[in-house]
Amino acid sequence: MNVPVSSLQFAGFLSRLVAFAVDLVVILTALTVFRLTAQALHDFFTAIVPVLKFSFVDALLLRLGGVTVSAIVQGAYFILFWTLNGQTPGMALMGLQVIHNDAVRPTLLASIVRYFGYWLSAVPLGLGFLWVLVDRKRRGWHDILAGTYVVHSAAALLYHEQVMTIKARERAIAEQLLSETKR
Repeated sequence: MNVPVSSLQFAGFLSRLVAFAVDLVVILTALTVFRLTAQALHDFFTAIVPVLKFSFVDALLLRLGGVTVSAIVQGAYFILFWTLNGQTPGMALMGLQVIHNDAVRPTLLASIVRYFGYWLSAVPLGLGFLWVLVDRKRRGWHDILAGTYVVHSAAALLYHEQVMTIKARERAIAEQLLSETKR
């Protein structure tokens, strides 16, 4: 690979933090709408059928279900946006993109590893996120684990074009050598 990743413009801590905050607002808004709808349905049906009143254990299980739904929604949000678009809505707003090695977008596996790496980055007082401040390529622990970089979007597209051009040249040379060996 002749195009060095270091030629990209890596995103700093503050722009990444703002993008993450925007994403949290989107996620929390969706979860709040879901929670209010579920509560309204619960209130409606318990008013109609008083037998449906919940016990303490039922209420506890309902809360556990809510936490599970929240975790699934949050995980799906990040993993799907990174895999399909290479950026979440918050990242798009800030002009950022996640790339994985020579791809414009991370693979599904890289996105999953990156998401679970978020949790590892958060556990020790957020040190994994703060690592962006000291890393040369501005990578957090989750980026290092997943082999991803957060860069400014235009730079990511240019980088991908350069990589694809190099790969096309390499393919052409390989095909030419193959055809010459068949003669």
